[in-house]
Amino acid sequence: MCAHYSKFIDFGKQINPQIQNDTNAANPLTYCITPSLNSQFFHGSSSSNQLYSTMNTSCTNFMAQRCSTQWDDYCDAYLQINTDNYWPNMAVIDRLAYQNANQFFQIRPTVGQNLLRNACYYKYIDTSDLSYSIEPFDPTVANSPLIKIFQEYVSRYSTVIHLSDPEEIRKDTLIPKMLSHYPICMDVIGRIYLAFLRKEKGVHIENTPFQSFFQQHEKLLQLYVSQAVTTVPSFQLFHV
Repeated sequence: MCAHYSKFIDFGKQINPQIQNDTNAANPLTYCITPSLNSQFFHGSSSSNQLYSTMNTSCTNFMAQRCSTQWDDYCDAYLQINTDNYWPNMAVIDRLAYQNANQFFQIRPTVGQNLLRNACYYKYIDTSDLSYSIEPFDPTVANSPLIKIFQEYVSRYSTVIHLSDPEEIRKDTLIPKMLSHYPICMDVIGRIYLAFLRKEKGVHIENTPFQSFFQQHEKLLQLYVSQAVTTVPSFQLFHV
């Protein structure tokens, strides 16, 4: 039997309409933006000890899911403030693709940069058969919103989504952010580039920022995808 869950952005506000208030203690933003002890002072000792940083599983997954649908000043702040690159990506989907791109560019992204990559993956890449759990953001708070925790390894092909309408693509504020940080987001951009080359259904990027980016960086993209398709399962062709 499949249980019906409210989306993480809807669940809490059904109980407490003030959950979207930036200063409401149940709003995960009050835990997640800055890498400091501020959230510990704000939430007190009753809050889960797991949430006293920005790089924990709950914060990184919440921010990725939120910013994939609503990239705003809070997402920009998280990107700019969280400059520590010691911690692993706790909200990664498709770890093999993520690691492959980082190795290709010889980089170690920061916590903030991982948010950008994860948000782009959530928005533009679909792995609909990937399993996940649904958990309260903070289990010690009754009206804490629910978040999805996805399995991080993808063992089969993926599909590109939300890129079927060139007009909507041109209005999408996340795309310029992704393209201007292309080493950080290369596994997402590379998968979109493959969809463009393969003429996959629902991908129409003519006269959009993607088209000019692909033309400008064609050699780099070809070099990247040529090695990725041999090692990353989600880049490989779907065979019936």
